[in-house]
Amino acid sequence: MKKVTAIVLAGQRVGQVNPVAEMLGVSHKCVAPILGTPLIVRTLEVLKAHPHVGEIVVSIDEEAFDLVRQTIAPMAVMLSPAQTSITDSVYAAASAVSEGPYLITTADNVLIEAEVIDRIVAEVEAGAEALFLLARKADVMAAHPDGQRNYYDFADDSYANCNSYAISNLAVIESAEIFREGGQFMKNPRRIASAFGLWNLIRMRFGLVSLQKGMISVSRRLGIDIRPVILSNGEYAIDVDNERTYRVCEEILRRRAGAVAEQGDKKDG
Repeated sequence: MKKVTAIVLAGQRVGQVNPVAEMLGVSHKCVAPILGTPLIVRTLEVLKAHPHVGEIVVSIDEEAFDLVRQTIAPMAVMLSPAQTSITDSVYAAASAVSEGPYLITTADNVLIEAEVIDRIVAEVEAGAEALFLLARKADVMAAHPDGQRNYYDFADDSYANCNSYAISNLAVIESAEIFREGGQFMKNPRRIASAFGLWNLIRMRFGLVSLQKGMISVSRRLGIDIRPVILSNGEYAIDVDNERTYRVCEEILRRRAGAVAEQGDKKDG
């Protein structure tokens, strides 16, 4: 299996102060500490340790290059200037390294584990051109009732985004041009209808289609094989977005550390 290139999105919106960065007194959220370790370091450690991850590129505001280098030392990664949209940031980062496939995640995705990367690698190896990871609402709620507030409702279930994606090559990014406006895209019904087709839009908006059937329709519309991957661990749908989710991630990380310590005690015993 060819190794995947990891792209870690860590940029901030120009002119906006991130609430987590402000809460912890840092200029950029990605360097904010959680249980004593910067968010970006926790994420990079998991990526660095995985045998199927090759090059790693961090997309970050150019003025924060030195800050990130100091924060993650002695780990070495490539840095790419963050752009005004996620699409442009991914394209710039991907263009700076070898050809795909590319694993894309965020610097605040501190609950990511090797299992997530395993699933991405398996789907890419099976021929997926683009994929995104989701968790069912019930699994997210079981992980923590305050971990997520936003869900996508389909006929079969409700799902939360797990902040991890993959694309097979740079050409696939061209299909993401429809999202260039970021969050503004979702506020423009005409652009959504143009991208997905009016009937597809109506069916997904009102939960008239299952997730799998909806993605098949969207794949046909965009001309690429887009696959949703459902993870059973709802923790993976929780990242550090604000003070609430920061506290939730702290709790889960402590819980994981306690479980590891308990296993170690049993082995010693």
